[in-house]
Amino acid sequence: MHPKSAVTKEAPIYRELADEVQKLIDQRSLRVGERLPSVRVTARQRQISIGTVMQAYVVLENRGYIEARPKSGYYVRRRPQDASKARPGSVLGPAVRIEERDLTEHMMDLSLDPTYFPLGNAFPSPAILPLEKVARVAAAVARSDFGILGRYALGRSYQPFVQELSRRYLQFGTALGHEDFIVTSSCSEALHLALGCVARAGDVVIVESPAYFNFLRIISSLGLKAIEVPVDQKRGLSLEALKVALDGNDAKAVIVTPSFHNPTGACMPNSRKEELYSILCDYDIPAIEDDIYADLHFGPVRPKPLKAWDRDGRVLLCSSLSKTVGPGLSLGWISAGRYRDQIDDAKWSNTPLFPQKVALHILQEGYDRHLRRLRSEFKRQVAAVSTAVRTYFPKGTHVTEPAGGFVLWVECPTAVDAVRLRQRAMEEKIVIAPGPIFSVRDQFRNCIRINCGVPWSSAFDRAIQTLGRLADEQVDDGAMAPELVHGGLAGNRAP
Repeated sequence: MHPKSAVTKEAPIYRELADEVQKLIDQRSLRVGERLPSVRVTARQRQISIGTVMQAYVVLENRGYIEARPKSGYYVRRRPQDASKARPGSVLGPAVRIEERDLTEHMMDLSLDPTYFPLGNAFPSPAILPLEKVARVAAAVARSDFGILGRYALGRSYQPFVQELSRRYLQFGTALGHEDFIVTSSCSEALHLALGCVARAGDVVIVESPAYFNFLRIISSLGLKAIEVPVDQKRGLSLEALKVALDGNDAKAVIVTPSFHNPTGACMPNSRKEELYSILCDYDIPAIEDDIYADLHFGPVRPKPLKAWDRDGRVLLCSSLSKTVGPGLSLGWISAGRYRDQIDDAKWSNTPLFPQKVALHILQEGYDRHLRRLRSEFKRQVAAVSTAVRTYFPKGTHVTEPAGGFVLWVECPTAVDAVRLRQRAMEEKIVIAPGPIFSVRDQFRNCIRINCGVPWSSAFDRAIQTLGRLADEQVDDGAMAPELVHGGLAGNRAP
């Protein structure tokens, strides 16, 4: 039976367990700081699944009764004065409407100012993108068919280009017909079209926590509400928490980046992607997949997208070449499955043929060789920045270990306020992305995202050293009260 339509007089097992534990905490039979029985022990004793216990513990996290400690387990936490304030990374409820953020706008503006060191936006440096080749190919295409610059595409994709996309996806294990692709001006346009297709103003959608801030901007522009579900550094979106969120809300879609999530770099294992797709089917809900970082894997094999498991067209895959070739092409795409006709009707803007023809030549002429070089470069840069953060930042700082992409998620000690750190960094001509812009509810106050898409240099080293010094100053000052500062990813501590 469909989980949303199931009718039963009894509460789900996980909620019964959560209520029992909460009662013991309220009665002070379980005291602050005490460790709860492990998930495995509880599952074995009660003869229920580990997933059921996890769901119960996530509910208790959401209620503010317990907290997860890395490599240790779950502990009773001190109750906040305002019990409605959820912990970072927990399933949030009720869903909230997202407001526009001045911090994001200002960070994006400063990232374009050459006088600032650009660690904020996730932009690859032009120095490592194949821009000279793009220019040569563009000139050759214009010379050979200058009339293409005067022709409208009239909503039609350039067939050789989408056929090449189909061939490339098949190459890494995902069969997508070329007619299924709709070409857009960017990945952001693809995501906007996908969300606008599956949800209407006032509807609820589920996002990862932390969430890429542009997702939040798109959700806001469409008048939607969002619920955050935590991301684990190693396994990606918490499927246990996702089910809790879906049980309690009439969500219209899940927005997910399974391969090298921004900002944590998490990559969901194939088994989890398959399980995620099964959950989507159980709840009859679509997923909007951001696949933009998948080509930037550090390992030998490109991760399969969630779309590879899609049997009934409920996954809307979105991507572009902006992170690997250059944003100046203004080219993205969406493979929309059962929603293709709706997306096609909604896309009124024209996508020129010229960039599609340029992109086709680039994909067919040395793109894979370029990707190998780019992946190697990003892997070195991520490692160098990670080492510098561990060296210069205060004791107790934790940093993610992504296996692809070019961003790092840094969790500082709780005394550090990322918004204040951003302000002080600006005075030093450094731009960073503070944690709260990746959250619906101003979470991750002690976290920052660092762009590693800039080639490593002595100037980069000095920038990280400066950030570490500024963070140290906050730790020494002890300026932030602990109850005003939130932690980061539960279970995501780097060594």
